[in-house]
Amino acid sequence: MTLGIMKQELESGAPYQFYHSPSLVKKWKEITKKEAFVLYSPYIYCRKRLGISRSANAKGTIAFPAHSTVDIDDILDIEVYIKQLLMLPREFQPISVCLYYSDIKKNQHKIFQKYNIPVYTAGYYFDERFAERLYNILKNFKYATSNVAGSYLYYAVEMGIPFSIFGQKQKLFNKSDPNLDKGEFDPYKLSALHRKVHKMFSGLQTKITSEQKEFIEINLGLKDGVKPSQLRHILFKALFKWLFSFRVFSLVAKLLRKLVKVSLLQKQQD
Repeated sequence: MTLGIMKQELESGAPYQFYHSPSLVKKWKEITKKEAFVLYSPYIYCRKRLGISRSANAKGTIAFPAHSTVDIDDILDIEVYIKQLLMLPREFQPISVCLYYSDIKKNQHKIFQKYNIPVYTAGYYFDERFAERLYNILKNFKYATSNVAGSYLYYAVEMGIPFSIFGQKQKLFNKSDPNLDKGEFDPYKLSALHRKVHKMFSGLQTKITSEQKEFIEINLGLKDGVKPSQLRHILFKALFKWLFSFRVFSLVAKLLRKLVKVSLLQKQQD
């Protein structure tokens, strides 16, 4: 299983699937009959709706170190990466970092603070203000970087911030993600898309090329995403399919039986 299409997505009971990337929608249709659509990135919609753009006074570089998750640990030597960041050319200085919430919980921010590097976080990714906080961090920087191609690469470049994949290569160890084999793994070996992004953004970037811009817009669904009216139609169809599914009828029937039982007990007591 690649990092593009997950096992849990294929096994999901949801009637439809959405991806930002048209190539993933194409791949999905090759392996399952369940419908899939290209989705315009909600993050980009959010940024434009809130009117957030890069500050005219933007300076320095915001770094997004490869992060861990509940299921996957990043086992690289973070201090080696920090020293690489501090050795970047003057054009990219000063350096700040944006850490994932799980790495804040692991006190990783204290390592960066030891080197007097300012630390930011957008918080928990399911928080309703996560996207707004992320953009309010990004807008203050002239450049962005990471040692891995994460979603922040797409959001930074779409916003007009050149992105560089630079520094010590990440080392990931899967503890419990069911979509991947347990143990150390290299995401670039699992995904052709990862390899393409890495090749396109490797090295120090001071400008966004037309190729990079085109690639990012396509893979955020900005060119092929379904229109809002189509999206509403798809979501309503999904809702009605769920409401009329056997599972829902079973739950309703179970609830009705309980209500009848309670009603009969009350009558007996009266």
